[in-house]
Amino acid sequence: MSEEHEKHSAWKVRKSEALIVILLILGYINFRFINHNEILMIILGLTLGVWLAFRPSEWAVEGLENTAAYMGLSAYMVGVISSLASNTPEAVISGLTAVRGFTTGNAAMLDIAVISVLTAVGFNIMILGIMIAITIKKYGKVKIHKDVIEKDSELMTWTFIVLLIIFSLGVMEMIGSLRAGIPEEKFSLSPWISAILVISYITYIIFVYQGQEEKGIAKPHFSKRLGYTLAIAGFAGIFMGGEIITSSIETMLESIDLSQYGNPVILISLIIGLAGTVPEHGIAITAAHKGKVDISIGNLMGGILQVILLVLGGIGMFVPIPLDKYVMFQLMVSGGVILFLKSTIVDDGHLDAFEGIMMIILQLVVFITMIIE
Repeated sequence: MSEEHEKHSAWKVRKSEALIVILLILGYINFRFINHNEILMIILGLTLGVWLAFRPSEWAVEGLENTAAYMGLSAYMVGVISSLASNTPEAVISGLTAVRGFTTGNAAMLDIAVISVLTAVGFNIMILGIMIAITIKKYGKVKIHKDVIEKDSELMTWTFIVLLIIFSLGVMEMIGSLRAGIPEEKFSLSPWISAILVISYITYIIFVYQGQEEKGIAKPHFSKRLGYTLAIAGFAGIFMGGEIITSSIETMLESIDLSQYGNPVILISLIIGLAGTVPEHGIAITAAHKGKVDISIGNLMGGILQVILLVLGGIGMFVPIPLDKYVMFQLMVSGGVILFLKSTIVDDGHLDAFEGIMMIILQLVVFITMIIE
């Protein structure tokens, strides 16, 4: 096998892995449809759903990269497509959860869908702090090159302002409702504002692409047919995994009392938010350990902005996002950590151990506050 083919063989599944997945599928089908056992169904469903959502996402990324290369796109645009595809699992899981909550009138499901998206931002911040600590220990103070953060830092400012505006609108609506004597009224984010979030990211991609020096045309690594097959199989697996995870969440809310451990909505949102960012975390830490700090930081920053602007905005275009106290809190927290992240990077062009530790502590405080609230 050639070196190039080895680098693009993430779609291969080991026999041991395939056997475990088959057993998970059989067990899940048994406990969901035959010998009903809600606890085991939830455990197997979440495990199988995470695998189906994220292992096939590697296939989808490989397939899309290969297809884009055959279309004659530049290496930069292939990288953008790859980055967007890697966030598809989060979008599918949160999107299906939001749709299920909206169609069934389950407000908790809607909250989980939105908060899990926002907590994914927090986990990205936390893993960035851990990555900085690892890198500092091995390489000393980390210098961040200007071209890595120049455009992202501008979009981070824009994202913070938009989140602040949404939070302010929610506060004004709540105050107006209380003055009118109708505190039970619930408000939702306008689909037009959600559309603006999506449009802003698309505009950002267009301007970055126009200012990007061409680095050559990307080269395909296997046949067109295999690329199409990987993309189709990958997205099919992602959607199947999203449906299984959504069903497991719904069953968990109905059958398990999590209130003794904290707020059930927050606990489930944290689990889903963490699961949604595991692949990015692994890639970032691996790259940082090899000394590719710029790549790691670029991936994490890009992931944070994509999650808020594309995933959250995309959900809000089709399903009303509730502006209740949980969502409002996370909106402000997400805006705050984005501003903190930007300031730590652009103040002197370096990252040090203190900044990394403060990022970790900040997110721990936020998560603990959310759970015990």
